[in-house]
Amino acid sequence: MKRNIKAMENKYLLSSLKLVQDVFAKWDSPEEGKTVRQLVEEIRSKKYYVPELEPVMVNE
Repeated sequence: MKRNIKAMENKYLLSSLKLVQDVFAKWDSPEEGKTVRQLVEEIRSKKYYVPELEPVMVNE
């Protein structure tokens, strides 16, 4: 299995949101998971969001 770090792509947007929500929900609470997910969604929706500054690691 080869792992690569790359810039965020559209195909990873939903799965990464789910991961963020799950991690924070397990760490603190389900409400915290939802709050952090909403924050990430808000950041991504802004005019100055730069996908290249949001790296993801993928298995290829």
